[in-house]
Amino acid sequence: MKNFIMETVGTAIVFLREVRVELRKTSFPDRHLTTKNTAIVIAFSIAIALFLGGLDMGFSYILNTYIL
Repeated sequence: MKNFIMETVGTAIVFLREVRVELRKTSFPDRHLTTKNTAIVIAFSIAIALFLGGLDMGFSYILNTYIL
């Protein structure tokens, strides 16, 4: 049992060291780019919400007027 625990801890330590090495290779976007991309995502989400809301209203109108 003790050998299993030591092996598991050793594996976890190796994994965390490799994660640290990979994170040093990563380049993160600057604040301006992050803000710009966030604005694009919010605008796109609002546009899709309005489109789907319009479809829902249109189908509801058709359903209530002609079918029900």
